Amino acid sequence: MKTLLSYIGVLLFLISCNPSESDVAGTYVKQASIHTIDSLFIYVNSLQSTKVHNRKVFKYKQVLYNKRTKELLFENNGTWWLDNEQVELMHFYFDADNNSDERSYTKEALENAVTLFSTELDGENIIVEKGVFYKKIKE
Repeated sequence: MKTLLSYIGVLLFLISCNPSESDVAGTYVKQASIHTIDSLFIYVNSLQSTKVHNRKVFKYKQVLYNKRTKELLFENNGTWWLDNEQVELMHFYFDADNNSDERSYTKEALENAVTLFSTELDGENIIVEKGVFYKKIKE
């Protein structure tokens, strides 16, 4: 009986360690940016229909501003979901933090650059690559 209770305890602990959609939802700002302000607004109250069985899909918005002028460069809407502790962002734009004076942020150019981005969480941060992450600033 003690063994069974131990297994149940470990199972409950492992389940509680997995992030939920509510844990992920919030406002994030990309860290280590020089030229742009790259923000993610991840919503959990926006359940979307999907053809994938047993997958909850939600909306997110990505907004890029020129850091110097505060000019809106780009607004991107997409969907996201959790898959085995990975955050999946569909139609995500990888902002390389280019100087907006030297780069085109036309709608057509950016729509051709969006992709599916699969990444992990590190506490409340969404990892982009080593040293680059989106920091959660608001629930």
